[in-house]
Amino acid sequence: MLNNPPINELEQKAGCRYLLVSAVAKRAREIMKEKHGDKDNKIPGISDNEALDEAVDEFYGDQYRIAGETAISD
Repeated sequence: MLNNPPINELEQKAGCRYLLVSAVAKRAREIMKEKHGDKDNKIPGISDNEALDEAVDEFYGDQYRIAGETAISD
């Protein structure tokens, strides 16, 4: 993920860096929960980085958007 997609493009989509970080972190936690259910997130299957990469890619690909201060899946 490092610089792909570019951070400035992500920030423009979100409106500000704070909302970007909050929404992507929330979606990454949702992805971890989807993969592991209510179990501890540290079990094998998907790493924190993989969940974060997936959340960033989804946001960049317009699979969810930020409405107010909440991320909304499309």
